[in-house]
Parts: sequence; C-alpha cells; structure tokens
Amino acid sequence: RYLNYLREDNFVKQVDYFKKSFKFFDCNQLFYINKPIDNSLFLTFDDGLKCHYKVHKILKKKGINGIFYIPTQILEKSNILNVHKIHLILAHHGPKKSFEILSKFLERKMINEKDKQKFKGKIYQNQNDVILFSQFKKILNYYIKISYQDEVINKIFNYFFADEKKFFENFYLSEKEIIEMRKNGMVIGSHSHTHKILTKLKKLQIKKELTKSINIMKSFSNDLTFCYPYGGKKSYNDYTLNLLKKLKVKFALSVESRDIVSNDFKKNLLKLPRYDCNQFKFGKVLK
Repeated sequence: RYLNYLREDNFVKQVDYFKKSFKFFDCNQLFYINKPIDNSLFLTFDDGLKCHYKVHKILKKKGINGIFYIPTQILEKSNILNVHKIHLILAHHGPKKSFEILSKFLERKMINEKDKQKFKGKIYQNQNDVILFSQFKKILNYYIKISYQDEVINKIFNYFFADEKKFFENFYLSEKEIIEMRKNGMVIGSHSHTHKILTKLKKLQIKKELTKSINIMKSFSNDLTFCYPYGGKKSYNDYTLNLLKKLKVKFALSVESRDIVSNDFKKNLLKLPRYDCNQFKFGKVLK
C-alpha cells in the first residue's frame, strides 16, 4: 500500500524516451574509457531486488544493458536487509502504526545525537513522504546508534511479520539469476555487504563490509564497480575512497544529481554522480 515503485509500463516508456533523446552505450565501456561520451547515458539499479531480473530481460530485448549493484549478504544469508525491513514495515502497515510500534522499542539512549545533527536536513529531501514516514526512516537508518540498529529493527519487523524467509525468497535475486544477467551482458557491481551507512561504522567494520563484498563480486566479474549505500556525500569518507582504490575498484557511484563531466574521470572516478529516475519523464513513482 505504501511501497513506492515505478510501474513496468512507465519503465518501458522511460527507456524508450531515453533511446529517442540520448544514446545508450555499453556499461562495460566504463571500465576502459577516460572521458564522457556526448549525449549518452547508462542505467543503474540498486539493491539486488527480484524485479531486476525482469528489468534485465526488458533491457536485453531492447539491445541495451545496465549496472546492477548487489548487497552481497543476500547471497550468503536468508535474511532481509535492514533497509528493506524498514520498507516492508512501512509498506504493509503505514507510517502511523509503524511509528507507534517503534516508540515501544526505542529508548533515548539509543539515539546518536551527533549523527542526528550530521544527517538532519540532508536526507530524503526529494521524496514526497508524509512526516511520520520520513521520520521513521531517518531514525532507523541514520539517527539510531549502530549497536542498537539490528535489535530495534528486528523487534519491529518480528512484531508485524512471522516468516522472514518467506519474504526473502520473493524479494531478492538469486545467484543463478545474477549469473544469467551477467551472461546476458549486464554489469554486476558491489553495493557493500549489508547495506549499512559506511560512515556510521568503525574503520575495521568498513573494511570488512567492502572487502567481503568485493571478494564475492570477483566470482561474477574481474571488473569491479561499487555503489554507496544511501549514496549521499555523508555516506562515504576518505577512508572509504582509499580502501576502494586498494581493492582495485575502477569506479563508484553516489547520488549527486548532475551529469558526469570530464573532470570526474580525472578526479572523481570513485564518486561519480547520477540522476534519480524520478527526475525524468515517466519517472513518477506510485504508492
């Protein structure tokens, strides 16, 4: 009911609109080119969602490809990621009921006041959510101390849902589907291991997140690309960038809303900008 999504026919219209207005190029070229290609674009898809298998079929039929960024924990455990547990809670029960249950489990000591100030006013700025909807996501994604995050989200999720594995089977891509997508020309990239905000983690935790995910990605491709969970400038730092370099990641994407320019290929390969699909014709999501 409250889950945002882009309807399939609107996605097809959007791809057709892009084909008429721009030039698609093979995403695999991004590992080798050193400057932007005029009037061209490529598509990216985050989170390894099951619907992306159908998306790749549509792209293949139209003779184009895309980059699919996978949070690699979904290939090791049958657990819904925190970011998606929050989506499912809100989708099934709405912001009012969800916030009511959150208040039962949340204590003041669980909130990181520094993070609250750090991320306040910087997140969910382009989403048309009601106040409680946004506040629910801000608290559980950004404000809560990382040591309490899993515990609180799991308590709320288990309050509403009985069978997590039932959701998992229909929610994420399988390894078999990812392999097929790769064979069909799609680029497969890392979206960290557990999709946590990297700057909320300690250095050792960040290293574990990135190293584990990149090592798993090597089973799909030797060409390595990365996409920051949540994507904003507050979600990565110099330590993250230097670690990605050491791991030989060729390029990484943020969510800065602008064109990629020549200077990005010289200085910003690990923080390339990209647009949200909602900003283009036929991109309006539904609830």
